[in-house]
Amino acid sequence: KEMSQSLHIPASSLHRMLNNFFKYGFVRQELLNKRYFICLGFLKYADIALESIHLDTISYPYMEKLHKLTGETIIVAMLNGEKIICADIYGQRNRNIAVSRGEVFPFYSTASGKVILAFIPENIRNKFVGNIDFKSYTNNTIAAKKALEKQLQEIREKGYSLNLSEYNIGINAMAAPIFTYPDRITASIGVVGIAERLTIEKMIHNSTDFVDAARRISKELHGEFLPDRYKIPKKGT
Repeated sequence: KEMSQSLHIPASSLHRMLNNFFKYGFVRQELLNKRYFICLGFLKYADIALESIHLDTISYPYMEKLHKLTGETIIVAMLNGEKIICADIYGQRNRNIAVSRGEVFPFYSTASGKVILAFIPENIRNKFVGNIDFKSYTNNTIAAKKALEKQLQEIREKGYSLNLSEYNIGINAMAAPIFTYPDRITASIGVVGIAERLTIEKMIHNSTDFVDAARRISKELHGEFLPDRYKIPKKGT
């Protein structure tokens, strides 16, 4: 009766609708008070809705803006199973940066890989880290599990990751995480460039813009931006 009055639908019609919703698992009814509640059947269609969202369409305006800001190559990488894959590139300007769509990035030696690894659920992250053989691509590559875990904690607190010539000599990168509903890490948006030009100072200076872009993309994907949970309170707050 309450729903009928609120929705301005005849009680008999609403009852037939609720019976169908109940049949397919969209609602449940308490036996004692006869009240109806939303049920888990909707989750099936929530996943379908998420799959229909095209990350490239949503991220493109942000990639364009970040390229104008930095003058460097902007990359969106995605988590695909147990791999990090380059999904999209914008503004590639230097042949020395040989990044291509579909390229697989290591978890521990790239900005995209580390920032996604930092926000994967702990049990899955432990599995991924346990499978790393820590091959050294350069002298700066992380060489041990303990060092990686320390850096991942810092990434969770800062909301972005840095790659200081850890994968390719003379190439730096930065990335921020992208989440889908409710708080599922799904991708990253970042920048890559020649170390002499894309310095650590420049990346840190622009980090707020990349974090903000990742937060806005996550919001459009109805995801919670998890770095906000790890923010360290300022003294006196």
